[in-house]
Amino acid sequence: MKDQPAPETAALTEKLKTWQGLALRQQKIEKDRTVQLETLLDTYERKAQPINEDADRKLEPILEQMQTLEKEIETAMLAAIKADGSVPIAQLETTKAIAQVHTSGKREIDAAAFFRATSPRLRITAGFYECLTVQIGKAEKFLEARTMARLAIKKLTHTVALKLKET
Repeated sequence: MKDQPAPETAALTEKLKTWQGLALRQQKIEKDRTVQLETLLDTYERKAQPINEDADRKLEPILEQMQTLEKEIETAMLAAIKADGSVPIAQLETTKAIAQVHTSGKREIDAAAFFRATSPRLRITAGFYECLTVQIGKAEKFLEARTMARLAIKKLTHTVALKLKET
């Protein structure tokens, strides 16, 4: 990214002041709404409590049984998957329910196999090293802290966030 001249601070400060005014108006409107709704919500929660308790009491054994059946179906469908990755039972269906095996995957290359498959003369090229990334967590366990401190480079990414200051 090319360095660009710094924008004029005064103009940006004016924009921030305008944003501040809008954000304060937003806060006031949201606070007023909360105050107005609080009484209604208290009344609703009080009246809804016996209905919710009754429904929760009735739902508890149903949800437990559903969870048990889900686990049994999942375990059986996953156990049927063959070593080559083929899925003999990809889907089960009833009139109003479906159980499906979803398969996702990402390609990866074993690092040792990659090194073995690359000729020694290519291993010294920039293109070879562009293919590699190092997992920091595993590297920290493998290398000494001094070496990690020397090798690890923090790449900076910048974002801008606007917020009101807490008062």
